[in-house]
Amino acid sequence: MHFFEQTDWLGYLIGHGNNMVDESIARGTYYRTGYIENGTSVLLYTYGFVGYFFYLVSVFVFSFLFWMKEKFFYAAMLFYIFIVAQQFTHEFYSTTIYILLSVFILIFNSYPRIEKKAHLLSPVE
Repeated sequence: MHFFEQTDWLGYLIGHGNNMVDESIARGTYYRTGYIENGTSVLLYTYGFVGYFFYLVSVFVFSFLFWMKEKFFYAAMLFYIFIVAQQFTHEFYSTTIYILLSVFILIFNSYPRIEKKAHLLSPVE
């Protein structure tokens, strides 16, 4: 994670806005490439901790909405693809991540809305 060593506090907070690293940093990485291999590192470097926080909240909320519709498989797959798998890949550089996001949105919209229940300890139940 040599690319984080050349960042100031503003870079940590809001990121760089670009995920391509400097040549001097790229030479110090394992693969000697100009891009970051880890999805979480890409998000932190590009959007900072603020952007990464919003990303995490979005994934958790979307996964929770699937959970509320009792679509546990989709909730788990969304969480896996957008959180766990990003530790081992850099799919943010390809169209794959956006296609997967579109598929999850289509699946989510194909199921009926979440029904609202009465209060937790309603006397009716």
